[in-house]
Amino acid sequence: ATYTGLFLRLKDKKTSIPDKLKLAKFAWVTDAVHIPNKQQQILDFVCGLLVNRKKHNIASEDVVSVWETLNRFLYLAGTTSVVK
Repeated sequence: ATYTGLFLRLKDKKTSIPDKLKLAKFAWVTDAVHIPNKQQQILDFVCGLLVNRKKHNIASEDVVSVWETLNRFLYLAGTTSVVK
């Protein structure tokens, strides 16, 4: 399977926040998704949602989901860096 365009969907204004978070989670855990500096790119994307939440018109319930996703990614990044 090819996942070209997955990162473009994350940046697409038409993609809903819940769908973007699902895509980000999928990309994070899937080794078949090849994005240069994948973890850093995804962390930057999620942080950008929080920093620019008014610009992106993110609903408050979606903000909670974004924080939960960021927390999960940071936890996973910490556990994998210890293993390496």
